[in-house]
Amino acid sequence: MKKFLLVIIGFLLVVGISVFFLVMGVHRTVLQHNYYEDLMNETELVDELYEVVREELPKIIIEEMGEEEDEPDFVEDLISDVFTVMLDIYDENWFKEEFLSFSSHVIDVLDGEETSLVLTIDLSERRDELRAEMITHFQTLDSEQKAEFELEDEEIEKFVDELLEDFEFLNEPIEIDLSEDEQIVDILKNFNDYRQLGFIAFGAFFFLMALFSFLLVKTAALKFLGIIMLVMSLIFAGNVLIWRSILSGFYTLIPFEVNRDVFAQVTHLTLNGFLCVPVMVGVAGLILIIIKMVFLRGKVDKIDDNFLEEDKEEGKPEMTTEENLDEKQDEKKEESTEENKEA
Repeated sequence: MKKFLLVIIGFLLVVGISVFFLVMGVHRTVLQHNYYEDLMNETELVDELYEVVREELPKIIIEEMGEEEDEPDFVEDLISDVFTVMLDIYDENWFKEEFLSFSSHVIDVLDGEETSLVLTIDLSERRDELRAEMITHFQTLDSEQKAEFELEDEEIEKFVDELLEDFEFLNEPIEIDLSEDEQIVDILKNFNDYRQLGFIAFGAFFFLMALFSFLLVKTAALKFLGIIMLVMSLIFAGNVLIWRSILSGFYTLIPFEVNRDVFAQVTHLTLNGFLCVPVMVGVAGLILIIIKMVFLRGKVDKIDDNFLEEDKEEGKPEMTTEENLDEKQDEKKEESTEENKEA
């Protein structure tokens, strides 16, 4: 009964540790602000996203200006000028600030503090700065370029104001409700479910450790727990390293176009966040084994007699290997003493 119970508890402890590692890995990545800062500084993800913005911005400008086929040819040059000025104002540093702001919102959603995932882009905060830059830009045009736009110096400010009024996205924040996407909704729902399961595993992990310590008093608990913690840490870390090496090849399965190198950078950075906790648990397990094998080598494991009642033989509790060694040494001493007396 004793061995069977220990096997069951050991199995539950293995499952608990595995889920605990997964949950802590998620906690150390997508639920931490540092993770998104590392994405921004150590990968090219934000640069890649900003390039997408650069490609889409002219299309947005054309749509807002309502360009039609019968409009003058200078409209294309005007769009190019507006696009150039906007990139000076809404540069990569601005985009990185927006990225970190949105990542904070993502963390709040995943933590359950907010229920909907809404991407908010507020360009109006820099509207005045953009206006001043556009006025300066058109004032510095040569006479031929001004003539092409039919501009007089005294009309430039009015022209810029009218132009900016046509850009609705500059006058009020843009809100994109990503939670309306069914796939995103499923991801958020499943994540919250797994997060609750993780808290259960987190509690079960320490409960089972306490239970082992109760059933196997002192040194036996140290050695057994140390072995389980070390082995599970090695297995989990090995799997993470394997997935890190092969997962970059699955970038084609992403439902949108993505750069392979960027995908590899993101997966490596993310999976590296799953390694820290197993390493710490593995080191802790190794320390427990060392304490048992080196510092407590001569100590005897005291186990509850009632728990080992079935292992008693002829009314005598089962002895550990250390007790057998001690008994043999005592017998040899007694034999040696008797021989000395006879001599």
